[in-house]
Amino acid sequence: GMAPAAATEEPGKKPSFGMGLLGGFVGALVGSIIYYFIFKTTGVRIFLALGVGALAGFLANYLGKGEGSKELGGITAVFVIVGVLAAQYFVILGLWNEVVHVAEDAGYSERLATAKEVVKAVPSGSDSEIRMYLARQTADAGEVVKPAAVSADEVKEFKEKELPEYQDLASGKISKDQYLARFGADPEKMKKFMSEEGNTFKAFFILYSLNLRAIISMVIGAGLAYKFSTNARGG
Repeated sequence: GMAPAAATEEPGKKPSFGMGLLGGFVGALVGSIIYYFIFKTTGVRIFLALGVGALAGFLANYLGKGEGSKELGGITAVFVIVGVLAAQYFVILGLWNEVVHVAEDAGYSERLATAKEVVKAVPSGSDSEIRMYLARQTADAGEVVKPAAVSADEVKEFKEKELPEYQDLASGKISKDQYLARFGADPEKMKKFMSEEGNTFKAFFILYSLNLRAIISMVIGAGLAYKFSTNARGG
């Protein structure tokens, strides 16, 4: 008989609710951090919640040495939902801060970066330099740059209308405040508006974050955590 041997487990193999809880927590935490970085860099998140759930459930079961109670499963599932929500929250908070920055900046930083690029590409302001710059702008990645395709009118318009502004921006002749004033943008007003619109962010976050697929994958992830950590012992 194998049965008596199984009943008297070795001392080191005793199931532990506390260790199971720790495993569930660590699994959900590590999984959520991975979720955060992948969602932030790629925008992909639908299947990640399943991975977080599986990892949390597996570690809860592994460290808990198969403790497998419904309580452990339930708490581990909650860890997964909290972790996944937190990961999404921080990604979207980052996006929101970028929106705020762009609004307060009114596109100045981007325009300045472009201006510096133009001045570098068109140092003497000659037609051939402008033609080459414009051709590079319109060519897609991996495509052959065709300066001949740029018309004389395009070159003339760029030279007369855009180049002087780029040169003034790059040299600092047009300051940020002057640039913003031209568009009637007031950075202080914008800052005030953005800080007062914190509630708009909450709505923006909830709508953006909790689309149906994200909710479903989170629920399935929590279900996996429960199943793995309770050893699927008939529920």
